[in-house]
Amino acid sequence: MVVMGCAHVLGNERELPMVGVLWSCGVMLMLTSGCLMLMADPNEDAARMDCRTLSKTFFQKSTAEQMVDFESLDLENQYTVFTCGMQRLEPPAMHLIWPFAKQGGAVVDFLKGKLTTARGDVTIRDITHVFETMSLRKTHDVAGDAELMKVIEDAVARVGDLRFRQWCERALRTIRQQLMAAP
Repeated sequence: MVVMGCAHVLGNERELPMVGVLWSCGVMLMLTSGCLMLMADPNEDAARMDCRTLSKTFFQKSTAEQMVDFESLDLENQYTVFTCGMQRLEPPAMHLIWPFAKQGGAVVDFLKGKLTTARGDVTIRDITHVFETMSLRKTHDVAGDAELMKVIEDAVARVGDLRFRQWCERALRTIRQQLMAAP
């Protein structure tokens, strides 16, 4: 049954010999397992949140409704929704970056604390993205905030995955450029 299911997914249950079907199923299982392991990384903040409930409630709303509802949440719940949206949805809920970032100084200490304790590469990437957006939209002088810049730099240095590190380093360069572009 499972073998037929894998062969059917591959679209050629009559053409694949049994060894090919088993090999294909093994590859599919490894790929699926890898994806599930990435989603369940215990270092990411979303691993400690009830994202499943949010996917059935908050994220069933239209994007416009989500934006309005997001702003009515307290800071901790905003962070939970943002993190689940960025780390558990595909595609990620990037539309929530702006309503978070536009709060500027009101959320800096909170996010700085989250970034200081963040151990997951994706969590660091997501928070760095909020700070980059704050900088670009000028809701907070991120580049001029020496203490915040130190926290961001330290967090980026902890990123182990090369792709995420490169993304975070690019965001950090963008933030620094805002300092140079200031009048």
